[in-house]
Amino acid sequence: MDIRQAELWSPTRIVIIEFPDSKSARNFIDSEEYAPIKAMRLNNAECTLFIVEGE
Repeated sequence: MDIRQAELWSPTRIVIIEFPDSKSARNFIDSEEYAPIKAMRLNNAECTLFIVEGE
């Protein structure tokens, strides 16, 4: 598990997004395209974001 943010450990909502692999997930999180949405999310919510590899 790769924990990328850890502000909220008792979530009230969970969002699951599937990527082909963990590298693709990291690239998306750090991408310029996602940056404006990421900024809105970080400014308006307490979040925990983690990457889990699985099948």
